[in-house]
Amino acid sequence: MNMNPVYCLIVLINILSAAFLTAAEIYDFIPRHSQQVLQINLDVLQGMESFRDDMVRNVFRHSGIENKKYNVSGFNNLVEKMVIVTPVLTEDSTFVLIKARMPEMEFCRRLEEMTGIRQKVVGTPSSRVRTVTFSGSEIFPGLSTQKRTFSFAFLTPEIAVFAKNDLNAWMRCGDRGLPDQVRKKLAVPKALTAGFLKTTPEFLMDNPLLPQILSASYFLSPGPANSLIIKAAASCADEKSADLTQKQFQQYIMVGGIFLNQVDPELMQDWITSVRIDRDKNRIFLNAFFTRQFLTRLESALDKLFENRKSMIENKG
Repeated sequence: MNMNPVYCLIVLINILSAAFLTAAEIYDFIPRHSQQVLQINLDVLQGMESFRDDMVRNVFRHSGIENKKYNVSGFNNLVEKMVIVTPVLTEDSTFVLIKARMPEMEFCRRLEEMTGIRQKVVGTPSSRVRTVTFSGSEIFPGLSTQKRTFSFAFLTPEIAVFAKNDLNAWMRCGDRGLPDQVRKKLAVPKALTAGFLKTTPEFLMDNPLLPQILSASYFLSPGPANSLIIKAAASCADEKSADLTQKQFQQYIMVGGIFLNQVDPELMQDWITSVRIDRDKNRIFLNAFFTRQFLTRLESALDKLFENRKSMIENKG
């Protein structure tokens, strides 16, 4: 049977397009020159669930969503991987890309069930944008909170992008798709989180109190016996900047120890000895190893510090 060549070409293009969408990775949609990217893997090894849940809660807390009210603790049942992207550090535009565990319609249905908030939908099935509005977090009793609106759209059958208010800033982003060498910084085997940061000399000049780092990469991964390993490497413009930055990091560790000393002096000593910072010319390396026992005690100490601070605020009021 003879077939029209144009028809054959259209069929071939459709096949190739479908294959691309099926094989697309979440990294293909990240703006190519993004200055800050953090990946959170929600499929973690046994024993690391508490870290995963804490990271998800922090994402929602910074977004102004009250965890207790909206029950976002089950979000990891909907999502396999989450990538937080800040294309330009000096701009207030941060996006969250997710790889869902299920098709779009099922994901949206279960998200509505989880939050109890109905989504507004605009656009066509091929370019559908959904919005959801949360009432916000109550920081102090009786203080009115600002509503937060988020928009999201599925870019493939399993990959979606979320943004505050609307997706206009996302649409204005330039080339997308991280280079292979950058993807390797995120695709760390069995890592709970992995990320990188890039700055510019102009950004550092405008923010002299920040560590003078031109670039950095880091990851958190589970260690033996449910311990936690943190590794980071940073580059500075020269050895002088690296030396000053190393001392600044060491000061951060000491400050953390001072706070911990208020509730557990032994924990303070373990904290200081668990983190090591080294320098090689203009590069700085951080290596940390925290045992499960230390992490359990640290969680209790932080809860106690939070309660003390809360009591002080209430007494002043």
